[in-house]
Parts: sequence; structure tokens; C-alpha cells
Amino acid sequence: MARARGRGVALVALLMGAALTGCTGGEPEQGDPGAPDARQTEEAGGSTAEGEAPDAGGEGDEGAADDEAEASLTVEADGDGPIGLATPDAPDGEAQELSGMLITGPGGCFAVEDGAPPQLVVFAEDAEFVLRDARPSVTTPAIGTVAVGEDFDFTAVEVPLGAVDGVPDECVDGAQETVLVVEE
Repeated sequence: MARARGRGVALVALLMGAALTGCTGGEPEQGDPGAPDARQTEEAGGSTAEGEAPDAGGEGDEGAADDEAEASLTVEADGDGPIGLATPDAPDGEAQELSGMLITGPGGCFAVEDGAPPQLVVFAEDAEFVLRDARPSVTTPAIGTVAVGEDFDFTAVEVPLGAVDGVPDECVDGAQETVLVVEE
């Protein structure tokens, strides 16, 4: 009986030793065929840091995709006051024939007033924001030159404010929840 017990203890020790050898938790050896090559991991956009798994095709980045869907239009602010907003992008949506008065609205950004609260206005990237006869103005090929306080007719696409990236914070306070993007 002591002999059987001795063999059982030896067998258990042998199995535990084999199990522990496979679970060292250390770095895989260079020749390990099951270990990912660091170059392959980096090329795939994954991390090679210990304890981190490479990104499997963007899974888990759903929030980033939602942010991109929300911010579908990027604008640049031009000037310190008044601030002109311009974009190289053409937004999706139905264009409307509109008219209103060009004003310096919330936060000193150009806006359009048509009897409702001011609505921020975004122009094409080729717009020029200058002083004309000591009044702020904008000049584009589509509308010509319009100074603050003047009424003008224009064609624009209305875009939700949340879908526009780059609008200075001071321009958002008091503005409508949509912006008008003037077509070229």
C-alpha cells in the first residue's frame, strides 16, 4: 500500500510540474509558433504592451463610430471677433432658399437673424471675413459681400449643432440648435 501511495504522489507531482511549466505567465519565447509576432501586432494596429490584446477589427470602438457620426461637419473659426466659421465640407441634406440679416450673434460669431433666435452661419472655406466701411463683413462667390446689419438671400443646408465640430464654445450660448451652412 505504501508503494501505491508513493507512485500516486509521484504521478501527482509530475502532472503538477507539467501544468506549471505551461502556465509560467512569462513572455513567450521567440521560437514559440503560437506567439504573435510583435511586428504583426503593431501592423494590425494593436498594442504590444504586456497584458493588452490587439484590437480585433475595431470591435468595442462603437463609441468612436458614434462620435464620428455625430460630428459630420468640421468648421474652423476665423478671427477674434467677430468670428467667421468656415468649412471645406459640403453637408448632406436638402438646400433651402433663405433670407435674413447678417449679425454678430452669440459669442461674436457671424449669425443670421430672421425674427427667431440667432442661427449660426457657416461659410465655404474660400469666404473672406473683413471689415468693410468699419463694419464686419463676409465675402463669398455665392453671396458677394454682405456686412453686418444687411439683409441677404442665400442657399443653405440646416445641420444640427451637435453634428458640427470646431464651433467655439462662446458661440454656442444663445444660438439655435442648428447651424446654416451656406452653399457655394
